[in-house]
Amino acid sequence: SAGRLTKILKAVGAVVGSEECLAEFEAGENETEGSADGAGQDADESQPSSASSTTSSSAAAMTPSASPSARKLAEESSIALASIVGTGKNGLINKEDVLQAVARAQQIGSE
Repeated sequence: SAGRLTKILKAVGAVVGSEECLAEFEAGENETEGSADGAGQDADESQPSSASSTTSSSAAAMTPSASPSARKLAEESSIALASIVGTGKNGLINKEDVLQAVARAQQIGSE
């Protein structure tokens, strides 16, 4: 079910590592209501579960869609896919997007 973005942790265009968190999410109302249906102690026990699913959602959101060739090139070039905005269908990161990111990284490194 739906949730909401509660905090953006990185600036637009910032280069981030593949393990860095970009944003924090909060579970939607439906999930919160479901965990509050139990007794007080059960609700407290389900709270960490809700936090875990929020963390999992954050991790899933951090893995962008990319073509296999783009993933391979990004890995070989030590470029984090999360730092690339995909120009393909539905934001898919393609090889050309990675090549542009590599060129930008080289340009920044030479300054």
